[in-house]
Parts: sequence; structure tokens; C-alpha cells
Amino acid sequence: MRYILLIIALALAAAGIYSVFGNSDNPPAYDALVAVQPNPFYSSADSAAITWRRAKLYLETYPAVFGKEGIQITDSVIAISYYNGNKKGNSLRIERKQIGNSIRYNISWWYSRNPETTGAKEIALFIQQGIDKNDQQFKN
Repeated sequence: MRYILLIIALALAAAGIYSVFGNSDNPPAYDALVAVQPNPFYSSADSAAITWRRAKLYLETYPAVFGKEGIQITDSVIAISYYNGNKKGNSLRIERKQIGNSIRYNISWWYSRNPETTGAKEIALFIQQGIDKNDQQFKN
């Protein structure tokens, strides 16, 4: 019995260490693009409809990340609040604002009240350029 508990404890410790120090499953070329992606970013007013459509498409493509319930969409904001009052899980806010001839997009993602800056940059990359980590260009 003692050995079984020791094996379980070691397995849990190894899983914890891997989750903290393990590499992401993203391709290195994709991670490099995400690292240099600005957030907020600007686009021309001419491409505002296409860019805003990509924001909605991202949520349709990855429903498991944010869920399908509680999405609030207006002309300038897409918001997904925490699913409960304890502020656990994911929360997202995508804002667009016209500034002169440009549109500024700001993506904010929180996981249990902690900002997910890399995840927000991944969404920004998809919205701005339509690039996703599952694109064919990143497959070997």
C-alpha cells in the first residue's frame, strides 16, 4: 500500500513539474509570431468588417476555451464573463474603437482573475492576420 501511494505521489509531482516547465505544444514559428504581435493593434477602417468577423470566427473555432454561453456581442465589444460569481475559468473582452482612419483592437483574456497576455496575443494574431496555430504553414 505504501508503494502505491508513493507511485501516485511521484506521478502527481511529475505532472505538476511538466505543467510548469513543459514546453508548449505550439510550433516555434507560431510562438515567434505571437511574441511580436502587438496588443492592442490597429487596422485600417476599410478592413474593419473582415477583422471583426475574424473575432467572431475565433470564438466559433474554439468553443471549448470560452464556452458557448454568455457571449455578449455589440458593435464594438465582444465579452464573455466568468461563468460564476467566484470568477473562476476564462473571461474575454475584445474591444474595437475607431481612431481617425484606423480601428484599434484591444484583447483582454483572464483566467481566474489572472491576465493571459500570451493567449490574448494569440487571439490578436488571429483577428489581425487570420493566422492560427493549426494552420498548414506550421505543419511539418
